[in-house]
Amino acid sequence: MNLFYPEWSLVRSVLDVHSVLLVFLGVARLIRSDAVGRDQGAADDD
Repeated sequence: MNLFYPEWSLVRSVLDVHSVLLVFLGVARLIRSDAVGRDQGAADDD
C-alpha cells in the first residue's frame, strides 16, 4: 500500500501519534477520576 501511495505513510504516522495521545489522555482521566473518587470516599468516611 505504501508503494503505491507514499502519502499514506504520513497519514498513518499522524494517526498513530493521535491514537497515542488519546490513550494517554484516557489514562490520565482515569487516574484523575480515581483520585477524586478516593478523596470523596475519604470525605464520606468522616
